[in-house]
Amino acid sequence: MSKVYQQLVNATSELLGPASERFIDRQINNHLNIAPEKLTAKHVGQLSEWISLSISMLTDDTETLQAYNRALRKLSQE
Repeated sequence: MSKVYQQLVNATSELLGPASERFIDRQINNHLNIAPEKLTAKHVGQLSEWISLSISMLTDDTETLQAYNRALRKLSQE
């Protein structure tokens, strides 16, 4: 897997635990139509809105969501 993919899964695991890899894989497949191992920082930028929207449906904790969104922005700039 790509370094960016693993970092994205790691950041998401703080919110979703063991379900994070499956969640990220579904987001990549459904919104980008690429294999997870082809994920790049550019893709994270495109995917971040979908991921953020999905995560926001799972929690009302705005502080956690803001921290997660910052992590996504950082990954998209690498």
